[in-house]
Amino acid sequence: MNISQTSSYLQASSAQKTANNSNTASLNNSQISASESADGGVKKYDFTNISRGELLDTVNNLIKSGQMSLDESSSLVMFMGPKIGLNGSDIDASDEKVDVFSMLKQSIAFNNSIGNTTGTAYDTKAMNFLQKLQGNIFGLDIKA
Repeated sequence: MNISQTSSYLQASSAQKTANNSNTASLNNSQISASESADGGVKKYDFTNISRGELLDTVNNLIKSGQMSLDESSSLVMFMGPKIGLNGSDIDASDEKVDVFSMLKQSIAFNNSIGNTTGTAYDTKAMNFLQKLQGNIFGLDIKA
């Protein structure tokens, strides 16, 4: 799935839901990094509109569950949690919504412009991993 299909991922097929349900059990249901659709609380990954705090929780849970390697997550560290202010102070930006794909594209372009092939490689690993998860179901909110 490519990044330009952000609205179509909400229409997951029942075959995809069945395939993804096996991954759901290994993930922590407290993850809030996804949009919740109006059709019964299906939680899906949405890295185009995720808060920095949610990204931190999601990446930590993916690493803990063994689904994501440290190599795949290393480029994402700069997008998580608080930002550093101009005077060196922390600015709580954990609720700030970001588009991780856009930020990774910018980082790849920057690394390419300065000849940082290692940085480009890590950004690409992160981008490829997140693209595979984008739109996949990771949890269901089942309430009677």
